[in-house]
Amino acid sequence: MRQHSEALEDVLTGSFERELTVNVFNGPDRMLEGIRFESWQSDSDLGRRVCSSGSGAVVHAPVDGSSLVPVGTEGFLSPFRARVEPVMTIRAGGFSESVSLGMFRVTSVPYASDSVAAVQGREVVVASRVGLKFDSLEADIDRWGFSSQNSQRRALRRLMRSAG
Repeated sequence: MRQHSEALEDVLTGSFERELTVNVFNGPDRMLEGIRFESWQSDSDLGRRVCSSGSGAVVHAPVDGSSLVPVGTEGFLSPFRARVEPVMTIRAGGFSESVSLGMFRVTSVPYASDSVAAVQGREVVVASRVGLKFDSLEADIDRWGFSSQNSQRRALRRLMRSAG
């Protein structure tokens, strides 16, 4: 169970609204915070080698006109570089609480597009929509494997460093 307040347990028994946003990390650095996440789904099974996976679409209207569409390994949302932390915010009346749903590695970008507009004679990005597929971080351990107790320690240290 995720860390939460007792008040949240009471709210969840009644009527409430929810919203999902994501924080985006490259290594230990948070690159984006509270970005809208739409059309999302998540699936978890503790019996699988990679316990959790999911997908969704980041939707962002940049104030500086920059694109979030990754190009190769460049960009905040580039596969295998970016990690996302989905955050669920629950609201009911005056109550609001946010709960982290974990940390995931972006594994692919199945689609991405920018909406552009002419501003003072030049085209600028007014919105980016980037589809993401992601896996929980044990995918790293699955990929690196364990051949000895020392390699286990190295892999765990690498995982901890990459998670920030």
